[in-house]
Formats: sequence, structure tokens, C-alpha cells
Amino acid sequence: MGIEKAVKTSYKTLKQSTVDEYLMHFSKIVQEAVNDETIIVSPFTKTRRIKADKMFDDDKNPEPFSQSELDQLLAVVHVETTRDMIELLAWCGMRPGKILI
Repeated sequence: MGIEKAVKTSYKTLKQSTVDEYLMHFSKIVQEAVNDETIIVSPFTKTRRIKADKMFDDDKNPEPFSQSELDQLLAVVHVETTRDMIELLAWCGMRPGKILI
């Protein structure tokens, strides 16, 4: 199986960032084998970067919470700053790890 085919197959079960990280490490190992003359040519020399297909359709927007679920969540949060941050995250689609406290 060629590298490009393996990458395309990997995108079915892994995120692009994970596949990219695996490829980076694997290509370094292969390059060491070339440097040590264990193999003659790296299979990565003619490999082009492949991007994963979009996870979501363009006409579909992911909605992690319905409006009623968001209202229920906000109702139990009693710290105003925290409630504001949760509401901001919900409306702008920001990942929770991106907000700094």
C-alpha cells in the first residue's frame, strides 16, 4: 500500500492533525534509514500532502446544544462571569480550551 493510499484510509478513522503528526514522525524515521543507507530512497520524496474531506456539510452547522439545553445549563450556573463565558462559547462556536480565565 502506498503512503498516499494509507493516508486516505487513515482519514476515515483519525483526525487530520493526528495523521499529520504520525506522518511527520514516520517520515523522520524513514529519513534516518536513508541517511544510514538502510534504504536507498525515501518513499516520501514524491508524496504530496493530502487533506481530509470536510467533516461537516457546508449547509449543516453543528449544534452541540439546543436552545433549551443551553437555557438549562445557564440556569444552574450562578457565577455571572462563568455564565457569560458559557454563553459566548455557545454562540460563537469557540472551543472551551480557547477561552482564557
